[in-house]
Amino acid sequence: MYAQEAYQLYYGGDLEGAAELAARAQHLAGGLPYVGPALAAPLEGRALALLGQRDNAVEALGRAEVALERLPEADRTASAFGYSESQLAFHSGNALTHLGEIERAADQQERAPELYPLRDHTDRALIALDQAIGAAIRGDVAGAVALATATIVDLPNEHRSALVIYRAREVAARVPEARTVPEVRVLREVLALSPVERDSSAHRAGDAGRR
Repeated sequence: MYAQEAYQLYYGGDLEGAAELAARAQHLAGGLPYVGPALAAPLEGRALALLGQRDNAVEALGRAEVALERLPEADRTASAFGYSESQLAFHSGNALTHLGEIERAADQQERAPELYPLRDHTDRALIALDQAIGAAIRGDVAGAVALATATIVDLPNEHRSALVIYRAREVAARVPEARTVPEVRVLREVLALSPVERDSSAHRAGDAGRR
């Protein structure tokens, strides 16, 4: 329960509260092979990374690896009642991106899509957007926004959740000074469209690619 509530606080913007509850969940588990600490430790790492607490975030990611290794095989599933290697790769890459450790993040981000099934559109899109943020941090503005735009346009309409759009806007926010870069303008235009308009834009982009 604490681990699940920690996720709610994290996505609600209460990073300190999320980190505290995630730590409490791990403490209650006492090192036993439960799903709770496997869920909580990487979330603690992500929250601490956003708070700029590098050493504590890295330590939490290390605990996440141990917690996953302790899980029985039946619990290593990407569901609300389990935790998987693919999720850990995604979450570790996300935390490392926010820490600015782009090369280490890239290793996880290249590995994660290999572990996720193709039907898992949302997490695969979020991984790609983390890669875009990493590119922006490295200074590759055009590459970052081009990847973010392609991720949104190629995503099936029913999977363009508020979270995915928010993360794409985060890419655009990373490069506010690059107003003269055409790719930035295109990304902002795509994000300003309604879902139906984005879908039409995707079809037009596909038609253009076939011509």
